[in-house]
Amino acid sequence: MKYGAWIILVAALTFAVMSFLKPPFLLFLLVGVPVLTIGLTMASFYFSFRKTLQYEPIPEHGYEDRLRALDGQSGEWERLGFSRCNGFFLKMIPDSVTYVYKHRQTPAYSCVYHFGAKMNSDLITLLAGGRSLTTNNSSDAGNIPRPPAKMLQVFPGGSTSLLWEEHQRAMAFLAGKGIPPAELPLSEFRAHFLKSIQEFKDDVLRRPFWPAKLVFWVVTRYGRKHCRRVEEQSQSGFLS
Repeated sequence: MKYGAWIILVAALTFAVMSFLKPPFLLFLLVGVPVLTIGLTMASFYFSFRKTLQYEPIPEHGYEDRLRALDGQSGEWERLGFSRCNGFFLKMIPDSVTYVYKHRQTPAYSCVYHFGAKMNSDLITLLAGGRSLTTNNSSDAGNIPRPPAKMLQVFPGGSTSLLWEEHQRAMAFLAGKGIPPAELPLSEFRAHFLKSIQEFKDDVLRRPFWPAKLVFWVVTRYGRKHCRRVEEQSQSGFLS
């Protein structure tokens, strides 16, 4: 679902509640808003991470602006040694048009996502021992807690070259700690990507009171803890 359609749906539902139930404003503010927020959060989460989620071809119409924006970055990734190897559409909230690049020499992938209202990038490398390293440039990344093995460093607004520089730096640091990169063949990337989405969902659902926590994590910007290099984050002991 496009982000704009989701906003309209939320506004329409809120208007319907106010019009038909006519709750006192203070009651609606103190009870209705939290209930609606948690309910819509649950609906969005269950839809976005449903078991039936599958890759779809990028629609031919209605996404021209997104494709132009994604194509505009292709040259930068190519200059950094990446080659575009995949592209797909995921029907989530908001929906995502994704370009995938694989580095020609280093075991790393770049995923560039366009969600309609914003665009961001992940650099992803699998590591020994079932770990992984992700370098991202969105301030929203990491707002939902991750397992310690799924390492994340965020540089809000960072350029493609900065992300790649920091990703390589983190890879070198981790290799020095005995955690070298592991190769992910291109033929296995799609399966790994969808598996990661389901693992993320399962990790969230295991947490008590997860719907309320999702709202709390986003509002309090939990992900700020990842806005520093992995080598700095490691001082908290997560590599032990």
